[in-house]
Formats: sequence, C-alpha cells, structure tokens
Amino acid sequence: MDLNNYIKVYDNFLPVQTVSSLIIWSNNICFEEATIGKGDVKKDIRDAEIFSLTTINKGDSKTKIHWSNLLGKFFFEKFLEYSNEVFTIRKEFVARKLLDLGILKYKKNGKYVPHVDHCLENPRTLSAILFLNNDYEGGNLNFYSPDGTIIKKIYPNPGKLVIWPSTFLYPHSVEPVTKGVRYTIVSWAI
Repeated sequence: MDLNNYIKVYDNFLPVQTVSSLIIWSNNICFEEATIGKGDVKKDIRDAEIFSLTTINKGDSKTKIHWSNLLGKFFFEKFLEYSNEVFTIRKEFVARKLLDLGILKYKKNGKYVPHVDHCLENPRTLSAILFLNNDYEGGNLNFYSPDGTIIKKIYPNPGKLVIWPSTFLYPHSVEPVTKGVRYTIVSWAI
C-alpha cells in the first residue's frame, strides 16, 4: 500500500476570482495567534495566525457569514467525494461532519513543524488545506515517512486543495516562509 495514494490534490478547487476575493477580504480581518493542542501558543512549533470561520457570533459581518457558509459547503462536499473515492470498502469512514474551518496567515519565518492532525484533544478523520496564493517564497507543505524523509512536497497554487487522512501515518509540516505572506484555508472532518 502506497500512502501517497491517500494524499489527494485537486487543482482549481475554487475559481481564481473567488480566491482573489478571499485574499482581499483576508487582508482586512483581525487574525489571532494560532495554537496547538489544548490552546497553547508555541511559536517554535507553529508560527502562524488564524481567523476562524467555524463559529458565527451575533454581530459578525455578512461577509464572514457568506464565506463560512460557502466554504463550509464546498469543503464538506469535497470531503464526501474524497471519502467515497478512497474508502471504498468501509463506508463508516466517510466524512460525517465538518469540524473546523479557518484562514491561516503565515508571515515571514512562519512555519509549522512536522505534526499530525489527529490527537486526543482534537480527534479528526480528514484534513484539508486550500492554497490561496503563491506570491511568497518557502511555505511548502511536506509529508513525511516514518523515518522523517520527505515523501511528498506540495507546491502552492491558488485554488489547489489537498486532502489526506489525519492519522499518525501522515505527519506533515509547513516550511518556513522566507518572503511574503502565505494564505491558506484549513479544515478538518470526522
């Protein structure tokens, strides 16, 4: 079994015009420090900012509500498509619920060291990253084998979506950004 077969790349998941609108909007929102585990900020492990699209509160802008609903629908449909394509034997692995949805912003030197997305604090089945821009340097998405060698390197392209299982078999990282700002959307499903 080749684990690479379960890392799926979908080019042009969103039209370039939609991606451009997202970036313009992202330049005008207030991000928070991204956390790990139980909500700890540890910049030596994960140096990024996040804007949650998951929680909608009274008083949130109509623009945030629009993006939350639209992106949530698109991501969940793609998670279902991925599940049906990959998990052909055991249908209980099919994505049932979208867990989180957020915009990530990696500034210069921003990174995320090798990690997996499923843990006791955050049980997840599937992970996804949507690239919004590629006018930066560094910041590639890498997947690793158990011995730590890179088995797959994903280069950014606006509108490119990557989906993979969130398990221990798929450690991945974001290389440090060396120039510019990297914008992505992340989501998980169970």
